[in-house]
Amino acid sequence: MRERSDWYVRRLCIRYGQPSVYRAPNPMRRGMHHRRHRATYLPLGGLSGGIVEKFRFTLSFLALVLAASLALSCGSSSSQLQSITLSPATAEGQAQFVATGYYSNPTHTVTPQPATWVACQQNAPTADVSVTSTGVAQCASGAAGTYSIKAWDIPNKAGTYPCPSQTACSGGCAVWGTAQLTCP
Repeated sequence: MRERSDWYVRRLCIRYGQPSVYRAPNPMRRGMHHRRHRATYLPLGGLSGGIVEKFRFTLSFLALVLAASLALSCGSSSSQLQSITLSPATAEGQAQFVATGYYSNPTHTVTPQPATWVACQQNAPTADVSVTSTGVAQCASGAAGTYSIKAWDIPNKAGTYPCPSQTACSGGCAVWGTAQLTCP
């Protein structure tokens, strides 16, 4: 067996936790020496302590931030409502109106378009015509004339707020669709 320097003996004694006993290396474990050697620079206890916990926390936090940013970026590139059309365009007495939303990015249509419904006369709300939340419009008894049936929805556009003032029948950032109902 070859001579070992004092430095080497002390290193082995510290590694094995017995400062007063020299233990010769096992020749059967010679291939493991380099892998084991790298672990000697880690804090006592190996990787079971705070390093792994900090790494796990940091990794989990980064994964959460990545997932949140992907979810938010998906919302910013979502479809944009461009216009709403109502069908039928004109009706008499009572009618079921259906709103169709036209979207861009990507281009597609949605029928029925979820919308808020209102009946207007000369750009002001009226009680002469009632409209349900599903688009069924009906003239009240004694109502006469032509009324606008309007459906509106606010598009999902970034940077459009604050909006100009919106009345019950027009304005704001809303996208409007209009049809006519004639009461006899």
